[in-house]
Amino acid sequence: MNEDFRLSAFDLQAEKTLFLRCYRAAWLCAHGSLAGFHERSVLEGAAYRASTSPKALQKLTLQGRFAGLLALDERRGRAQGYCWISFLFVEDSLRRQGLGRFLIAAAAERARELGRRELQLCTARGNPALGFYEKLGFTVCGTEPGALEPLLRLRLPV
Repeated sequence: MNEDFRLSAFDLQAEKTLFLRCYRAAWLCAHGSLAGFHERSVLEGAAYRASTSPKALQKLTLQGRFAGLLALDERRGRAQGYCWISFLFVEDSLRRQGLGRFLIAAAAERARELGRRELQLCTARGNPALGFYEKLGFTVCGTEPGALEPLLRLRLPV
């Protein structure tokens, strides 16, 4: 683990504006517009996940500076043996420094703590992060309905 990376609980109430900024930026990158983005739904989903576990929403800092977010839905996939990544974000200016890999490794560690054998997530077909996920070994295992288009469902054994 890089000593400069630090993962800590994310306080959604105190940092709601930051969470929404990150989610908007990710949505815009993945979809090319904010069409279909619903702030209230995003916040309600994050609050639901945060209510399930103190490790469901985590903030990544790099040398004390905000760097990214990881949101897990620890309930989804429990019976099927997977841990769901509901949101992963790395600040644009800090990409390509290993932070995304670090967040995926943290998600995998949490999945193993929960007795799960894989990670799953969804992404838009046009999301530039798709290549990142594929480089890490994620494979397409299906599709799911999305706000604007069907989303690719990806999985990674842990």
